[in-house]
Amino acid sequence: MLVDFEKDIAFFLYEYGRSLVKNSSQRNVDTFDITMRTPDGTDHSMTGTIYCGDDRLYIDQPYVDEVLTALQGEGNIGFYIEKTDRSVQNYLITVTASNFAEEYGVQTAQ
Repeated sequence: MLVDFEKDIAFFLYEYGRSLVKNSSQRNVDTFDITMRTPDGTDHSMTGTIYCGDDRLYIDQPYVDEVLTALQGEGNIGFYIEKTDRSVQNYLITVTASNFAEEYGVQTAQ
């Protein structure tokens, strides 16, 4: 998982533990449905995109602040990611928030 200073949040997805998922198309984006589960058990529905020729799944902009807020809390945040048009292609990722709030604040001077 990557977070940058422009508030982009992206995941690198791997299949079979070693093959990086890429969008090889030059014309079509790959879209994903994402469910983020916060430590209190609340599910948050959102979407993400792998752009043409890219190898990162970006959380779509309307949901970035929601994810940043969750990461600045405590505990484990789960992400269930499923390709929109292909439900057999899915991923489960757990992120431990631990010191994200402190580090993000230092890097963004907040």
